Amino acid sequence: MRVSHRLILVACLAAMVVLGRDGSAQGPYAAPRGGAGLEAVPPPPVSMMPYPSNSMYDFEYDKHFHKDGLWHRIASNRGRRFVFNLDLLTGMIPGSKGARTRRPEGRVGHPGAQSYKDLVLPILEEDPYDLGDGGGGGGGGSSQEQSVVDQFRGMPEQGIPGFNLYDSVSLGNTMSHLSGLGMRIQAGYFDPDESGLMFEAFGHSLEEHYDARDDLGPGRGKDKALLMQLLSPPDYLSNLDQGTPEGADQVADPILQNNLLNLRGLPLDDGSSAGVSSPFDLEFQLTAKSRTYGTSVNWILPPAYQTRTFMIRPMFGVRYLRVSESFRFYGQDSGLSYDNLEDLDEPFNGDIKLHSPPDKMDNDRDGIVDSAGKVEETDTQGGGGGGGGNQDDEYRFIIYNDMTMYPINSFLNNVARSDLIGPEVGVRYDLGGKKFKLWGRTKFGVLANKEQMVMDGDNIGMVTRQTDFNMPSPENARPNRFSDQDRHTHVSPVIEQSIFIEAPIFAKLPVLKRSRVLKDAYLRFGYTFLWIGEVARPYQSVLWQGNPSEGLYPSIDMERSNYWAENWSWSINWSF
Repeated sequence: MRVSHRLILVACLAAMVVLGRDGSAQGPYAAPRGGAGLEAVPPPPVSMMPYPSNSMYDFEYDKHFHKDGLWHRIASNRGRRFVFNLDLLTGMIPGSKGARTRRPEGRVGHPGAQSYKDLVLPILEEDPYDLGDGGGGGGGGSSQEQSVVDQFRGMPEQGIPGFNLYDSVSLGNTMSHLSGLGMRIQAGYFDPDESGLMFEAFGHSLEEHYDARDDLGPGRGKDKALLMQLLSPPDYLSNLDQGTPEGADQVADPILQNNLLNLRGLPLDDGSSAGVSSPFDLEFQLTAKSRTYGTSVNWILPPAYQTRTFMIRPMFGVRYLRVSESFRFYGQDSGLSYDNLEDLDEPFNGDIKLHSPPDKMDNDRDGIVDSAGKVEETDTQGGGGGGGGNQDDEYRFIIYNDMTMYPINSFLNNVARSDLIGPEVGVRYDLGGKKFKLWGRTKFGVLANKEQMVMDGDNIGMVTRQTDFNMPSPENARPNRFSDQDRHTHVSPVIEQSIFIEAPIFAKLPVLKRSRVLKDAYLRFGYTFLWIGEVARPYQSVLWQGNPSEGLYPSIDMERSNYWAENWSWSINWSF
């Protein structure tokens, strides 16, 4: 039999080709399907594949981007640079108290109500007071060139306001910008391409206070505790009578003259055509507070323009702000009426609280500056009555009201709170390098503003007229209290401007450069201005009306204006 070796060779070559192809395509065996207790073998990791692969020599940060028709690459082993900053919001200018906000504006009281001078000066010009010609009280000579009434009235046509006699208060003239301290925290990171993310939170609490007692002459009102004892039941003005030969009047009169004060008045709409101004002769205080808190998250884009020492970067984000402002009025009145007439048979007016023109001088040398209940004169030949100093003065202190209600405490609180949230855009600009940098940012936002105003108070009315108030009872101990509230939602624009200077000063100082905490830190100084449009202001949002017996109480009349706050900041900045 003849065997063909050529056919065997072809068959062997074909078998080798088939077996070799199958062998090169063979992968690792996996566990059989359904095999109990056997785990599947995962595919080879990426690092063992020919592409892509990880390498210990790769850059920590590697980015490709397209610009001006060309592809660019940024590669760095530094990676992200994290920053943390803690600011103290305070003042830089000598004499400044720190962060501050806009000065309260407006006049406290109803703008259409007559002043206390308009109410009582025409009465004081008539008999039996007769203070409109010679300036003397109850007759007698005087060396004063102007009458007492004219001294209080002044010459408005010539811009001379005259002396205070329970005048109303203008907030712009009596209260300065609210000031205080605050804190700010910033944390975030920057990538090697100078893009990044920044989180910020801040808060400051500002306050300003006005006390009308601060405008008085020296020594006035220093014995209020004795006066309150004198005005307490059961004997009231006779409480200090210790059986002295002179009697209770000689003990009480100096206390009354020195501690019943010519403070300020509160104009009110009491339902009459002219209105009234309520005088307060024990206390008149105003307090304004502003608390602003906020937080924001901003994404900072790569530079739109960049040189070696200068770059401009767009930014966008979202911001939340809370602006809480409050206004408080507090007044206290004795309930007494006092004038310069000693004869109780003469008619009197319960609204009269007579004071010597407040020139802050002891004109009659009786040890009391600007006495209550009489007019001080330098002429020692004046006549009439029994008083002190070198002359005989005429005066009387009258309990005109039911003293169970007095001294009466009047107060009003008005709190406005605005919660704002919305998007913002801006730009950040940097000048300098690692050794010294000047940078700033400008941000604009349009924020939804949800505002709420809450008011409460008690005993707002003409305090010299007890009949204008409701009397307390066992069922209602505070029948003259009131409250009101209002809510609105609208849109407010927001602008923030900041500029900062920072440098690694600690690394240059002999001792601090050895500190592990401070040697790599930057000292930063900056200024920030925040402006918010259309914010409800509590100072201007009060409808001043008061006559509880007729159902007239203050209420909310919401007014809006622009709010701004500014601060100087000192901080330590860490980058790691």
